[in-house]
Amino acid sequence: MKILHVCFSCFYIDHRNYQENELIRAHVKMGYNVQVLASTRVINETYEVRFLAPNKYISADGATVERLAYKWGSYSVSRRLGIFAEFKGRLLNFDPDIIIFHGVSSLELLTCARYVQKYPKKKLIVDNHADKINSARNIFSKYILHKFIFANQLKFCLRNVSRVYYISELTKLFLTDLYGLSDQKLAFLPLGGHPLERDQHLKLRQRVRTELSIGAEDLVFLQSGKLNHSKGLLGTLLAFTRRARKTDRLLIAGSILQDVH
Repeated sequence: MKILHVCFSCFYIDHRNYQENELIRAHVKMGYNVQVLASTRVINETYEVRFLAPNKYISADGATVERLAYKWGSYSVSRRLGIFAEFKGRLLNFDPDIIIFHGVSSLELLTCARYVQKYPKKKLIVDNHADKINSARNIFSKYILHKFIFANQLKFCLRNVSRVYYISELTKLFLTDLYGLSDQKLAFLPLGGHPLERDQHLKLRQRVRTELSIGAEDLVFLQSGKLNHSKGLLGTLLAFTRRARKTDRLLIAGSILQDVH
């Protein structure tokens, strides 16, 4: 089986543990023929946006990755609309059985829907990573790009989409409130991970609690990830100091960016 992951709406960054990375690793491990088509846009270790040259390579996970250049017009227009050079040709050449389209903000979703319409035995799956924290944060983005262009495209393509997944409650609200989708086509796809066996989990739990002087019955709260201003870290700290019991613990893990204030 051939599976194509399309990463035009969001970053595809090698050696990370985002949803798309975990799915790609799992599909390669399962023995499928996996290809990734992605933009040249990535973020570095300090979360600054940069651009790679268009290229093709085998990832550390064993998938074929090709980064495509933006297609036409000004860079700003083609980047915002998610239009890529030679995408249709790459799609037809690979001839995937399943397309997983990561994100909802690229006009190339229409290209994939037309492909599936022409070949009904193929499947198109969409997952949404966008929410009101990381997307649609100004009037143009919210009302023109998302609510008008991308929402209408997704609704038009739904007849050829097997399922639209959301990865959190906030990403579900983004689809229902901003895109006007009903629950009928939506399903929850939890973020991937690697659960430990129960005995391993209990040993690790005990070790970490001992190292951090946390009692076996103490309640632990965790906020992790890329912690910028929009993630509400200061609100978490304020709520915890006001409402937590003396035995409760709050753990913060990840990178705290300079815009936290």
